Amino acid sequence: MQPLRLRLKFPAREAPARNVGVAIAVFHRLLQRGLLEGLLLDVADYQHVPQGPGVLLIGHDVDYGVDETGFSVLRKRQQGDAAEVATQLRDALRMGLGALEALDRDGALGMAFDTEHFMVSVLDRALTRNDEAAAHALEAELEAVVRELFGAGVRFARENAADPRSALALSVQTKPGSAVAALEKLGGARAPGQSPWDIPVEELKRLRDAGEDVLLLDVREANEFETVNLGGQLAPLATLDEQLGALPKQGHIIVHCKSGGRGARAVQQLRDAGFENAWNLNGGILAWIERVDPSLPRY
Repeated sequence: MQPLRLRLKFPAREAPARNVGVAIAVFHRLLQRGLLEGLLLDVADYQHVPQGPGVLLIGHDVDYGVDETGFSVLRKRQQGDAAEVATQLRDALRMGLGALEALDRDGALGMAFDTEHFMVSVLDRALTRNDEAAAHALEAELEAVVRELFGAGVRFARENAADPRSALALSVQTKPGSAVAALEKLGGARAPGQSPWDIPVEELKRLRDAGEDVLLLDVREANEFETVNLGGQLAPLATLDEQLGALPKQGHIIVHCKSGGRGARAVQQLRDAGFENAWNLNGGILAWIERVDPSLPRY
């Protein structure tokens, strides 16, 4: 079986504490910071559509979605890609579990999802019938992968059996606590990040708390620095070349800007100049404010 569109749905654990519309801002933020895997394009709001997909982050190879009932990841098979359904499931699980980790770290969505229970749907109704034979064939192709990733005790159940017009779907129940290990077995999340040398704000906090010798380089403009800063050394991106000679080449340098983009360019510039221990603060000072010190002013 080689579906063109394979969807996983992780149910919400409880009614959302906030409106699903919050996902619009969250998806834009994660897209901007490169925290989700895939060639992603834009955010679309389908909350006005009855029984629609809610809010979608649409991509060339994958879509991520949030509605009142849960979180979904839709893996799209590209032209010329002969991947079997088991390979597509691996991709969808890695992308979906990685995205759920990013949503949890962001914290703004206010929803929790059940990563130990998910539904696998084949959305090619013109190519795949929703009947008993197709359900058995799908389970047979998925079973080895699911048991390898989640361990023993996995249970499958057919969904939508009463309506042959609906998509072929199976629910999968795994044992508690198995999702983290499954993502590790899949090689972890593969989000591209804002640069190849990103670190999260939590790592900067850990280094500071431990008293590590780190140079924090702030590549924003002077007026931004005056509005709010983390006590770093000001080196606006446009003047960074002029300051390279005064920076320690063997030292540990962490660069930050407002949201990560200028920081990524600065780190590339530093690496090209021989600073092999330069790193970018993913999400910049805004991520620090959101996840470490909300008392600081936003701008």
